[in-house]
Amino acid sequence: MTSSAAPSSLDDLLAIAAIEDVMLEYCDAFDEGRIEDVVAQFTVDCKFDLGNGDVRHGREALHEFLSMRAGLYSATSHHVSNIRIRLRDADGATATSYVYARSWHRGTEFTSELWGRYRDVLTKVDGVWQISERQLRAAGSARFPVPEGKQAAFELIERRS
Repeated sequence: MTSSAAPSSLDDLLAIAAIEDVMLEYCDAFDEGRIEDVVAQFTVDCKFDLGNGDVRHGREALHEFLSMRAGLYSATSHHVSNIRIRLRDADGATATSYVYARSWHRGTEFTSELWGRYRDVLTKVDGVWQISERQLRAAGSARFPVPEGKQAAFELIERRS
C-alpha cells in the first residue's frame, strides 16, 4: 500500500475505484431518497460528525437522522469533487472530498445550499469498502437554520492564519 498520492499497484487502483464508488453512491442514494442504501455505505459502528458537537454513532442513529433530514426536502442534489484517497493498508483508507449540496424544501420555493468538505475514514469489511467515520465541515452555507446557541448552521472548515 501507499500513503502517497500515486497508487503503486493494480490492487491499489481497484481499491481507490471502489472507495470512490462508495462516496458517489452516498450522493446518488441520498438524492433518490434511498436512505437504507445511504446507511449501507457506512460500517455498523460508524461515526458521523456533523459539526457543532452533533455526532451520530452507529447505523441506527444515522438512519434516524438521515430519514428526518430527507423528509424535510422535496429534492436534493449532491455534487462531490476534488476526491483524494489515501490507502493506509489493504483494509483501511482515508479520503477527502468537497461537496456542494442544494436542497429544495417541501411545499415552498425555498432552497438551501452547502459548500463543504467530507473527511472520511474507510474500512474494508468482508471485502466491501465502507465509511467508518465521516466529518462534515462547511466553507459556507445559505438559508439553513442556525442551531440555537451556534454562530452558523454548520461548523466551518478551520482556516490557518
